[in-house]
Amino acid sequence: MLRVLCVCTGNTCRSPMAEALLQREADRLGLPVSVSSAGLAAFPGDPASAHAVSVMAELDVDLSGHRARAVTPYLLAESDYVICMSESHRAALLPYVPAEKLVVPPGGVPDPFGGDEERYRATRDALQAFLCAWLAEVAAPVLAPLTEADLPATAALEKACFSTPWSEESLRGELQNENARVWTLSVCREIVGYIGVHLVQDEAEVMNLAVLPAFRRRGFGRRLLQTALAFCRENGCVRLFLEVRESNEAALALYRSLGFTVCGRRKHYYQQPPEDALLLRCANAIVRLRVVAKKPSSRSNILPDISATSSCESTISPPCTLFVRLNCETANTSNITRNGKTNVIPTTIIGCKP
Repeated sequence: MLRVLCVCTGNTCRSPMAEALLQREADRLGLPVSVSSAGLAAFPGDPASAHAVSVMAELDVDLSGHRARAVTPYLLAESDYVICMSESHRAALLPYVPAEKLVVPPGGVPDPFGGDEERYRATRDALQAFLCAWLAEVAAPVLAPLTEADLPATAALEKACFSTPWSEESLRGELQNENARVWTLSVCREIVGYIGVHLVQDEAEVMNLAVLPAFRRRGFGRRLLQTALAFCRENGCVRLFLEVRESNEAALALYRSLGFTVCGRRKHYYQQPPEDALLLRCANAIVRLRVVAKKPSSRSNILPDISATSSCESTISPPCTLFVRLNCETANTSNITRNGKTNVIPTTIIGCKP
């Protein structure tokens, strides 16, 4: 859960409007964000100004129940971010709050207090534009290797997604397994998905892939699986396997879209409820012409680069490792000398047969 505190002077106009606008946007996006507000010189119990209530009502947001409160050390300490309405508010809080937690809209937000309704409306619109853009940036999903600190949250995710979940101790074993790689995906500092892969020589298997129900259908499962595929390419794997319930059509559609095909069945593999597992294999999406200067580290924590649009290196120099899809029609060959021998290899794949 990301906690945000909006701060102005009296907590009767700018900060309560910011609180309501930011919370509404977070709820609309289904993000784990909790927003509150307070004032540096607030009179506790004061209601929101009449114009603030009026212009927010135009957006179907009710501020009539808001009551002002003062900024306290507790509110500052429990907040991940403090959005200040002006640089002067930031300066007042800087001795008590780490600078990286303090946020000020560019140019600040002018105080509408004492102005007419149109001035309040302009303030509302400026706040909404800034807060929506800021939240989109802060809430961007973050991929990272699993750490010891992530284990409780990842175990809780397992329980939310599976009828026979892995325990925290089982996940800790993955951290200690030299052949395992695990990545988490977080939104607003909350782990909402993860994937684990085991590597054995030139093959790999997805041990678990999970995304919290509230965060599905946002492309997070695809991004996690693409991360695993990229890692397999970078480490010389030619095949990636996984199991899936036969009835899980949504997962099957995702896997097929990324190049997985059914290659087997495991009878009564799942329990609670009992069901067969389909065994899927992905080879074509891992195929890559790749040059390596040395054997990749078996325990690298560097995340694979999945931003590249090409799957082939453009520069070839020995020593080299070549991965190509079988049954491919090829054209344009090049000579590569390695260990005193010259080999002719295809440098362009122009068509493939399934």
